[in-house]
Amino acid sequence: MATKKAVMLKDTWRPMSSDIHPEGEVYMRLYERQVRRNIATLLYCRDVGGEHPQKTRTHEWSKKLHPMTLPRIHYRLVLKEIARPLESHVDSGELVETILSALQAHQEAWEIGEVLHRDISDGNVVIHDDPISGEAKGLLIDWDLAKFREDLEKPPTQKSRSV
Repeated sequence: MATKKAVMLKDTWRPMSSDIHPEGEVYMRLYERQVRRNIATLLYCRDVGGEHPQKTRTHEWSKKLHPMTLPRIHYRLVLKEIARPLESHVDSGELVETILSALQAHQEAWEIGEVLHRDISDGNVVIHDDPISGEAKGLLIDWDLAKFREDLEKPPTQKSRSV
């Protein structure tokens, strides 16, 4: 509100586990390792409530149905780029370029950042129209299921998900 600039807000409930990296932590690792190609710019991330985050209580009753259910913490990210869904592509050229951009982001994330996205889908590939150049490019977003290379050897934290 203070900057009076439009941004993208992601309001979500992340799993409460020291074995699962919050999405903002994934973005920070990518930035530290100089991976910036075709990924969004993180401006802010934090658990809602700070030191005393908002937590779900649904895991208390859902453990009876699924014993590996994790409690969730209310979490927010703010991204600089506002993008449009992949399905809004204007022609086949824009679609192909957008998908290529997302694949390049994933390749660099893995080869340089040692981060595996694990959820490349049409909802996680978006089109960003650069306000300066006017050109559209693809961004790979939603890194909340990502794993670091060193974590891939560990047993899965959420048994309902793949490694």
